[in-house]
Amino acid sequence: MTSLNIEQIKELIPHRYPFLLIDKVIDIIPFESATGIKNVTFNENYFQGHFESKSVMPGALIIESMAQSAGTLVLYSLKETNPNLSVYLLTIDKAKFRKPVCPGDTLSNKVVKKQNVKNIWKFSCKSFVDNTLVAEVIDNTTSRGRTLRFLCDVGYEDFRKLLIDLGETPLPKYINREVEPEDKDRYQTIYAKKYGAVAAPTAGLHFDEEMLNGMRPSNISLAYITLHIGAGTFQPIKQENIIKNQLHSEYYEINKKTIEAIKLAKKKNGRVIAVGTTSARAIEAHSTIKSMESWKGETDIFIRPGYRFQVVDALLTNFHLPKSSLLMLISALANKEFIMKAYNYAVEKKYRFYSYGDAMLILPKGFI
Repeated sequence: MTSLNIEQIKELIPHRYPFLLIDKVIDIIPFESATGIKNVTFNENYFQGHFESKSVMPGALIIESMAQSAGTLVLYSLKETNPNLSVYLLTIDKAKFRKPVCPGDTLSNKVVKKQNVKNIWKFSCKSFVDNTLVAEVIDNTTSRGRTLRFLCDVGYEDFRKLLIDLGETPLPKYINREVEPEDKDRYQTIYAKKYGAVAAPTAGLHFDEEMLNGMRPSNISLAYITLHIGAGTFQPIKQENIIKNQLHSEYYEINKKTIEAIKLAKKKNGRVIAVGTTSARAIEAHSTIKSMESWKGETDIFIRPGYRFQVVDALLTNFHLPKSSLLMLISALANKEFIMKAYNYAVEKKYRFYSYGDAMLILPKGFI
């Protein structure tokens, strides 16, 4: 890929000191992308008085540096066909500043062309400093969350370790205490394998190795899915008319081995017992796909009273928050009056609720 030094940049764009805000452009792919580099020093005139206690590069000039990076890419791409072209910045959409840029920093502007209509080019621009992690919002989720893209020059394993070092176990808000070191293992099922969830499928916390090993010699078959529970699982239902409520989506994977195990159980008049409401939701979502192959995807299925379960026959689950979609799901498996009777009994006997709480096994009428 092509690179341009400061003299080559000056041949393309008209900016000069003190308003030339890139020192070189690297990784140029004509008509597609490039990275503009600015070595920020204390000698920049805009640091005089901005600010007195700590020198910070103005946000407007960070955007200008991005624009010059994009402009250089445009002019370099078109220099053969239109050497006398001028480039102007027209609009800025959704600019967000994640951290200050200070003297001594190296500002890298990654610009990627999104589209161009005639002479108007639209770019996605992302800036980061000295390979420090930067997050860019690329999408909104149905549960009012955000999908983030992280930019860093390290491999996946190093990136994952960095997230673990910077982050902490995402305990639900109703666990009103600070995160403890033990939560890293305690708030995790023993059969978890893949990273991705922001909450544990807490019904699975009741299982340990001794219990699972005791089940294997019996006529109980164990099958697994991958489920990345999202933060939306804690969101209460807010619409008075629940039909209008849009439920959060969650990512899941179900492999062919598990699909075949479910099919075999049904063929032999066996029972499918889901461990956790979110697992039941994923299994029921997959039943609508009619696929016997491995599957990866998201579901926003809303299971509520009136829903007829296609696969799940029974459910092991914890006790849930009022007004939650999970409470509606279990009320769909067993009638609401039966569920409320069970909850009243749990309250009377001082059962523990929610993530680190007790569990109940829901066996609909006619199960045994």
